[in-house]
Amino acid sequence: MASTDYADLRRQLTEQGLFHGRPLTALASAAVMVLLGGLGVWLAVRGFPYLGGLVFGVVSTQMALIGHDLGHGQFGRGKSWTWLARVGAGNLGLGVSQSWWVDKHNRHHASPNHEGKDPDLLQPFGDVSRPGGTWKHRLGVAVYLPFQAINARISSLKFIFREKPTGWQVELAVMAVHFAIYAFLLSFLGLLPALIFVVTHQAMFGIYNSLIFATNHKGMPIFGPDERPDFMTIQVATSRNVMGSPIVDWVMGGLNYQIEHHLFPTMPRHRLKDANAAVRTYCRERGYDYTEENVRESYRDVFKALGLFKPPQRAGA
Repeated sequence: MASTDYADLRRQLTEQGLFHGRPLTALASAAVMVLLGGLGVWLAVRGFPYLGGLVFGVVSTQMALIGHDLGHGQFGRGKSWTWLARVGAGNLGLGVSQSWWVDKHNRHHASPNHEGKDPDLLQPFGDVSRPGGTWKHRLGVAVYLPFQAINARISSLKFIFREKPTGWQVELAVMAVHFAIYAFLLSFLGLLPALIFVVTHQAMFGIYNSLIFATNHKGMPIFGPDERPDFMTIQVATSRNVMGSPIVDWVMGGLNYQIEHHLFPTMPRHRLKDANAAVRTYCRERGYDYTEENVRESYRDVFKALGLFKPPQRAGA
């Protein structure tokens, strides 16, 4: 029944033309981010390294979101330009292997919040998907989330040398170019301004990135390793939509429509909102746990799940 439900829903959305991507949209977005990155450099050179770092953090996260869309083939699959675009956004723009990210993210999409299958449940310093009182958990939340890009780059190199994916030599070379350009930009700053810029940039990147992705699945049901939920159940039940405004849509790169994205990862981000009403109705009519919250509610539930927020007890409790 579930597979029939999914096929019917996909057919309905396909007939509405919601799977048509616009490659120029990704190119235009990347161009805007390059210009914004130039602003960050200008601010840093002009004596405002913290502001430049903050701008660079926004640019890095938005480039990651563009790479995310490309990784899902939202602008076409099996085309050499798509691979090159992923390398440009990931390896050159972020210093992160696009092959590593695609492999990890595809496994996450196949089994979100499924113990032993979802790689996003496994993080350094312990599992930061659940509350806990250990020092490893607190260190994970305080250090890993803001500076997660460091782990991404280490994991990228391990993956490249271990798996040697297609074009791995190109990926390594482009990553080297990323760090060479980064070092060149820092050379225009003094030691202390450069340090401020780097710390601010990486922290902003990690925090902004975490604020987007944490609302997707943190605090949602986690399936045990022996459970075998069907596709519709695991994709809908483990995901959370964050509703707001067009500003929220842009800030979160469309991933605030997380249920629609997990059901149809090749659907371009600008069409997810158009699919929202139909998907919501379809799921609720068939008894799937479809969760939508506003921004405040979503972060409240995420912080509670991470053990960072405890609501006040009711009188007499």
